[in-house]
Amino acid sequence: MLLIVFCHFVYWSHRNFVESPPLDLNKLLLQSFAQGKVGVICFFSISAWFLSSESTAGELKKNCRRVWILEREVLFWSWVLFFTTLFIYKPPTDWHSYLMLLFPLSSSVWWYITSYAIFLLVSPFLTKGLKALSRSQHAALCIIIVLLWGVMTLIPGIDMNLGGALTVSIMLVLYPIITYVKWYVGTPKLKTGLILLATGFALIMLSYAVLPRLSGTLGLPINYYADGFWRLPVISAGFGLTIIFLNIHFYSRSINFIASSTVAVYLISAYPPLGSRIFGLVPEPFSVWHAGVFVLLVFIICIGADCIRRGLFALTVDRNRGKLFDRLSSFCTSLNFFKQLSSLDHMNSIEQQQ
Repeated sequence: MLLIVFCHFVYWSHRNFVESPPLDLNKLLLQSFAQGKVGVICFFSISAWFLSSESTAGELKKNCRRVWILEREVLFWSWVLFFTTLFIYKPPTDWHSYLMLLFPLSSSVWWYITSYAIFLLVSPFLTKGLKALSRSQHAALCIIIVLLWGVMTLIPGIDMNLGGALTVSIMLVLYPIITYVKWYVGTPKLKTGLILLATGFALIMLSYAVLPRLSGTLGLPINYYADGFWRLPVISAGFGLTIIFLNIHFYSRSINFIASSTVAVYLISAYPPLGSRIFGLVPEPFSVWHAGVFVLLVFIICIGADCIRRGLFALTVDRNRGKLFDRLSSFCTSLNFFKQLSSLDHMNSIEQQQ
C-alpha cells in the first residue's frame, strides 16, 4: 500500500518535476520507488492466493457478501470525502458527481475497488472452469499468458494493453497463473521471491535510466516498462513481493490492525479531488527521503481516520455484520427462479461426475 500511495504522490502532483531533465540519482529513485502498479499486483495476488484455496461450493454467495460489506465502507468514505472536498472546491453542478456519490462502487470512483468487486463476482465461475482443466492444459494456458503479456511486451511498440479505466482484465489474466502455482506447485521458496523482486525492480530502474536517452529514437515514454500492470518487470516485482510475504509466518495484532485499514488508506489517498491537493503540499524540489516521510505521514493519518470509522461501524452496522445481506440472500434463494437455477447447476454437476 505504501508503494501505491508513493506512486500517487509522485505522479499526481509532481510528475513534471520527477520526469524533467536532467535525470539524477534522486529522480531515478523517486521514479523507481513510485511503483503503485507493483503494489496493486501484490495486493491482488495475495487476495487471489487465498480465494483460490476456498471450495467452489457456495463461493458465489460468500463473494457477494464480501462485495456487500466492501460497499458499506466505500459508501461511507465516498460521503465523507465528498463533503470534505466541499470546503476546498465549489459544489459540483453536474449530475454525474452526485450519481458517483450514491453509487461509488458501480461508477468506478476508485478503479481498483470496482475491478476487484467485479472479479469477486466472476471468480467462482472462473475457478470452476480452471479446475475442469487438466494440469497440462492449465500449464499451457499459463505459458500463453506469460508469452503474450510478459515476453512480448518487452519488445518496444508491442503494447498488448490491458489497461483502461477498468482494469479487471489484468486480474482475470493473472488469476490462472496464481491458481496454477497454488494448486500444483505450492508456496514458492523465499529465494524465488527475492530473485523475482530484484529482477523486476532492476528492469524498472534500467528502463528509467535508458529510455530517456532513447525516447527520440523509440518514441516511448520513460515509464513505458513501469506503468503497465501487464508488463514483465511489474509482474515480476509484484509476484516476488507476494512470494516474500507468503513465506513470512508470524502473528502480530498490531500489523493485523493496520492491515484492516489499508483499504481506507487507498480510498482516502486515491480520492481524486483530495489526493492531488494533499500531495501538492510538498514544495519542489524534494528528495526521496522527504517524499518517503510525507507518504508515511499520510499513511498514518489515513489509518487514524479509519480507526474512527471502525469505531462508528462497531457501534452501528457491524453489530450484526452482514445480517441484512443474509436476509436478502435467503429471500432471493426462496424465489422459484433461483430454485430452478440451483437445480440446473446440481444436475450439471451430476452429469459431469458421470
